Amino acid sequence: PATKGFNSARKRRAQIPESEQLVDTNLIPNITKEGYRMTPDIKQMSRMTNYEIRHVENLTVENQYGKVVFEGYTDVTGLDLDDMIVINKNELTVYPDECKTPKPSVGQGLNKTSVIHLYGCHPKKKQQTLKSQEAFEMKLRKATEKQDAEFVHYDPSKGEWAFRVQHYTRYGVVDDSEDEDDDDDEEEDGVGDDFVKAGDTEMERGQIVSEENQVGFTRPSLLSKGQQFLQSFF
Repeated sequence: PATKGFNSARKRRAQIPESEQLVDTNLIPNITKEGYRMTPDIKQMSRMTNYEIRHVENLTVENQYGKVVFEGYTDVTGLDLDDMIVINKNELTVYPDECKTPKPSVGQGLNKTSVIHLYGCHPKKKQQTLKSQEAFEMKLRKATEKQDAEFVHYDPSKGEWAFRVQHYTRYGVVDDSEDEDDDDDEEEDGVGDDFVKAGDTEMERGQIVSEENQVGFTRPSLLSKGQQFLQSFF
């Protein structure tokens, strides 16, 4: 009787179109790293159909340091998000070098239009004035635009900087704090005016830098082409 019931259930399932069947639990994205969470969460995804799991709207992965929102619909079938996304202080990486999943072409997988939110982005000086906050936001705007990204907002009360990217590359601002002769604005916001594009090998103080897969900040002594992790300049 038990076997008969099992076969009957399997037959009913087979009669349901594949796209309308509930997703197999093995195909739900994997995210188990401490402090990480995703929206929709695993419980919500477990109630999705095969069609819905291939069309998840605004997939979001977040921890205490920031979040990324993959805009539009994303096929999350079987994604190992633990392997594909790294969020550390003032940096966010998608498809890191050690990722087991090769980075797909632009517009495919997670290599798509996304909004990056980095938390705790403040001017270096502890005593922040309205002038220093405005100057710092202006430098973030310039840094964003120079990297062909779109500035979304900056909230000085939370230190939250948000910007939109079309695909994944590494962005960073090099600390210019060693230069004691900078003007007042430079001293207050700690971000230089000179910029450099992806692929440059010489990273000098006061430059904006970018390399594949990452978003964040670093110090010049620690940055070289192909390095995996960035250090905070705040």
